[in-house]
Amino acid sequence: MPPRFDRAAGLHTLRTLRSLRPSRLAFTHFGIADDAVAQFDRYEKALKEWFDLVSDLLCGNAPASVADIMLSAPVYADLSPVERKELAMCVRGAVATLQYEAAHTTGG
Repeated sequence: MPPRFDRAAGLHTLRTLRSLRPSRLAFTHFGIADDAVAQFDRYEKALKEWFDLVSDLLCGNAPASVADIMLSAPVYADLSPVERKELAMCVRGAVATLQYEAAHTTGG
């Protein structure tokens, strides 16, 4: 099982970094981006969309099936086997995060 993602802490860190208004951002393995604040904005939007998508897929589906449902989408048809495993792990991590958040915000 992948580790869950601490979404609140991640968003807090993202907002803190954005507030510093850096001009450049260095990505491990991916080089330098000259539009750091725009990168932070895109990441925050993508993170919200990702969790919304996984949350929507959880509605009416068993948590263990969400990765398979996601991978059946045509947009992912051309992924390599390694990319499919990586995507499945990301989905399982998002599911674990959503389940943790639900259990800890509703008193469960």
